[in-house]
Amino acid sequence: MATFAEYIIKARAYLLDTYCQYWWRIESAAWLRFTSLIVAESIGRNFCFNQNVTVGFGKGGKPVIGDNVRIYTGAVVAGRIRIGNNVTIAANSLVREDVPDNSLVYGNPCIIKSK
Repeated sequence: MATFAEYIIKARAYLLDTYCQYWWRIESAAWLRFTSLIVAESIGRNFCFNQNVTVGFGKGGKPVIGDNVRIYTGAVVAGRIRIGNNVTIAANSLVREDVPDNSLVYGNPCIIKSK
């Protein structure tokens, strides 16, 4: 029997009569809340985000999101960047650079602080 971590989630977007497919792997649990757009290369365990969060393309690719990441209301994470493990991204932050493990991110442009 397959575990949840072995399933691949498929999302379809219809924009301007163009059909696009995005695939990503969700490891373990994800809490999907409200209206948000999440397009990532991969998403780790215990990913949680609030309403109006955007994760997606920019700077040549999609983000890689580690384990135990929380993204709060209105934040934007864009580009081919890595969000480390145990990271909290505060509301309305703009993240376009790599974030190390065990960090708190806030502001626009983002400020990265060690937890």
